[in-house]
Amino acid sequence: MSDAQQKRFKAFVGLTEQDERDWLAFSVFERAIDSTTDFAAMVNRYADFKAREREEAVLRQPIGEMLFRVLPRVGLGAIVANAEGLGYALRYGVIDPKPTALDAIADVDDFEALAVRGHGAEQRNTELRIEAAQRQAQDIGAMDA
Repeated sequence: MSDAQQKRFKAFVGLTEQDERDWLAFSVFERAIDSTTDFAAMVNRYADFKAREREEAVLRQPIGEMLFRVLPRVGLGAIVANAEGLGYALRYGVIDPKPTALDAIADVDDFEALAVRGHGAEQRNTELRIEAAQRQAQDIGAMDA
């Protein structure tokens, strides 16, 4: 943390009440649940908004529970920083959307490794879609020849 950040932090702590900071932390945690849910959902919100809402409603509860269960072992910062990767891990079946899915996570390193696996699954999905599009383009080109 830079000197300026440290000074702002001290001023912030001095100017706010503990319950305000607790509420802010809880709000950030809730946003991490929303973010994880967003990346876990498979239905395109623009193609079918109602289906996306239903999917998110089903996913939000177990994601919230799994994050509450892992919070004491990894901390809020790790959860916030890795919400996207965790969402991808859920989307691509690296872990199941159930409250106990993160019970084997012992520490931040385990949690970050899972998020990396989630990002890897998303990357592989992207590569497969690109390969399929290239094959399709080749097939169209062959038909035109």
